[in-house]
Amino acid sequence: MASRLSPYLQFRDTARQALEFYHGVLGGDLTLSTFGDMGVEGQEAHKIMHGMLTTTDEFVLMGSDTPEQMEYTPAATSRSASPATTPSRCDATSPASPKVAT
Repeated sequence: MASRLSPYLQFRDTARQALEFYHGVLGGDLTLSTFGDMGVEGQEAHKIMHGMLTTTDEFVLMGSDTPEQMEYTPAATSRSASPATTPSRCDATSPASPKVAT
């Protein structure tokens, strides 16, 4: 099984533009949910609460806008990995294997 990372990008006000750009470049399916879709009213209702781009080769890129009341650090990301990259599946004899506390 191949390893697969799924990056999650955080933006202040430009998640829609960024995800639509990546969609134009990479193709695939893009879904966007706004804070307004989830019942939030006011000036942040149009911002992206969650966006996900899935390409035809199953690359997944996700992102969202950070609400004004939350701390925002430019270039902040989080990542998730497929089960193939969890420590229990790594070859313990490989020099590149992560060290796992037991």
